[in-house]
Amino acid sequence: MPVIPLDKVGEVVQCQTCKVRFDPVVLQQPTSAQLATALPTGMRAAVVAVLRAGGTSDLAVTAAVAAVRSAGAQGYDLPQLQADLAQPADAVVEPLRALGANLTLDARERYLADAARVGLADGSLSPAERDALGWIASTLGLTPAHALGVITTVEQSARLG
Repeated sequence: MPVIPLDKVGEVVQCQTCKVRFDPVVLQQPTSAQLATALPTGMRAAVVAVLRAGGTSDLAVTAAVAAVRSAGAQGYDLPQLQADLAQPADAVVEPLRALGANLTLDARERYLADAARVGLADGSLSPAERDALGWIASTLGLTPAHALGVITTVEQSARLG
């Protein structure tokens, strides 16, 4: 007869709301509140990188504001975008890196696609915008080949209207 030691359960944490027990590793994951803040912050960083590379035409600015609002910052507006653009260039690194570490592959693709749409809002992507999108993809943890696939798909979709 096998004997199971009942006095050695291991470490667990219990949710105070639902009472479900989890492995303590869950404490290393971001909370829903942290993710709710990180999602629009990451998109703000992405659109700033694209706008700095390709310029701030009215169409690109409108697309950038819409992308950030879509990521969860409903009240985001032009003055906030202008303030974001005034930040040092390296201010966009950490929000994107943190976002990439906590998103699924599909979500990272979506963020890159949304950033590409900002660059495409005023026409074809410039070489500088492509470089910025490549950097965004890398910072989000996507390979160059994967990034190219996402960007190409968005470009084809934009051409088809």
